[in-house]
Amino acid sequence: MKNSKYVFIKPNLWRFRSAINAPDKRYNISFFHHFVKHLVYNHKRFCVNIRSPLFYVLFITLITTTAYPMEDMIIGAKPASLAGAFTAQKNEVLCMFYNPAGIKSSCYLQSAFSYSKPFGLQDLSRGFAAFALSTNSYTIASALQNFGNNIYQENIFYLSLQRDMVKQVSFGVNIRYYHLKISKYGQDSSLLYDMGVLAHISPNLDLGFYIKNITYATLGKSDQNFPQILSTGLRYSLQPFFAFSVDCYKDIDFPLDVRFGTEFSPINPLCFNAGAATEPTRFAVGFNFKISQLVLEYAYNYHLELNVTHLFTIKFFIKQG
Repeated sequence: MKNSKYVFIKPNLWRFRSAINAPDKRYNISFFHHFVKHLVYNHKRFCVNIRSPLFYVLFITLITTTAYPMEDMIIGAKPASLAGAFTAQKNEVLCMFYNPAGIKSSCYLQSAFSYSKPFGLQDLSRGFAAFALSTNSYTIASALQNFGNNIYQENIFYLSLQRDMVKQVSFGVNIRYYHLKISKYGQDSSLLYDMGVLAHISPNLDLGFYIKNITYATLGKSDQNFPQILSTGLRYSLQPFFAFSVDCYKDIDFPLDVRFGTEFSPINPLCFNAGAATEPTRFAVGFNFKISQLVLEYAYNYHLELNVTHLFTIKFFIKQG
């Protein structure tokens, strides 16, 4: 049964061995990607030790032979500390990665820079630089994101636009230029489009909706589709110093991921965050600390099957007027 956590993948081992020697490398790449992702979802049934050296070899091989693993990775320290529950956030340049309708800010200029080693793997790095410029009528933002190593490189350039459509409702779009380069495999690129809506329901409640990869684009002329993701979220502020968020995040090819996040600010410059998610199971904590026009953010992400990821983000902003 497709997309179930209980899919029995053992009969597919023969197909996997055949795929390794397939003359069409696109088939090889696509099948291996799904094979390893199903392996992660089904490890308990088959008693696979995901922390074993063998799995790390498989994971590195997946990253260096399949397309766009970065598409489904959490970006930025604050979103990571909330386990990705970020669809209904606002006033944040990082919203361009989760819902571009939320990038508008009271600040004239926002910028953010981040770096991490996914799951503690020393051979891989991930980073980005993002900028947003806000006016009274619209906000425009851009970002450059990089993932990989000297064998495998993903680069994504973002261009985002946000505008208030009606009172208390804003609309945002992303145009993403994706470029992939794999040593000995070549390189290719694609254009992708995202759309988001954010509604300010009450002084305490915001609702967000986001579609990633509206056109279900493929990489170049291949038949390998980028993930298409639908995300709906809410953020509720109980008090000025406490808020919680819930997201329902659905990759159309995989199970629903429910994400929870909380924010607690005991004093104005400092905020502690915590989050959890279901598919796959993971937990996160972190904090943000504001110093004048600078914000320092850190997140600790614990993945039950892979490893710990430490994320660091630095933000800088200039207020209007």
